[in-house]
Amino acid sequence: MLTRLLIIDDDIILREIIKDSLGEYPIIIDEAANGVEGLKKIAANRYDVILTDIIMPEKEGFELIMEIKSNPTDIKIIATTSGGSITANKYLEMAMELGADAVIAKPFSELKLVELINKLLGKNE
Repeated sequence: MLTRLLIIDDDIILREIIKDSLGEYPIIIDEAANGVEGLKKIAANRYDVILTDIIMPEKEGFELIMEIKSNPTDIKIIATTSGGSITANKYLEMAMELGADAVIAKPFSELKLVELINKLLGKNE
């Protein structure tokens, strides 16, 4: 069964890199540039996993996580932000406290992302 992934990130280049790198996997990918656009796509489509940046214009990842988790849903949320700094680690910890199912620091490999998605969905690929 195909996995439906929504990438929400204001960095268009990063969204394209992720889409290109996951092309060989059984994943249908949509994208949104910010949390407002992401919520519209979530309302109109069914997704298994959402990969959201934390720092974005219009509606950041923290707000997005709280809104998604305020409604009963089985959507898994992976929060991401630029890794390597104390601030980034604090943001990722906060995302988990707000209800993210997992976090991953940028930059990350396609394999690490796919393994995380599979783990969240209970798949063994």
